[in-house]
Amino acid sequence: MEREHLGGRLNITLLQGIGKGFEVHEMDYVKVARSIHILKERFGDEINPSGELAAGVA
Repeated sequence: MEREHLGGRLNITLLQGIGKGFEVHEMDYVKVARSIHILKERFGDEINPSGELAAGVA
């Protein structure tokens, strides 16, 4: 479900643990890029363009 941002600060919900989220309004680009690189190394082609694991991957 997509929603339109109606102005003000844009918050992103991140997880601290199962059922424990917290809101941020900025993210460190270098850390995000490094995380993507690590995930690609670890899962490679098992992750499809939508970011979901491919069928049959646990």
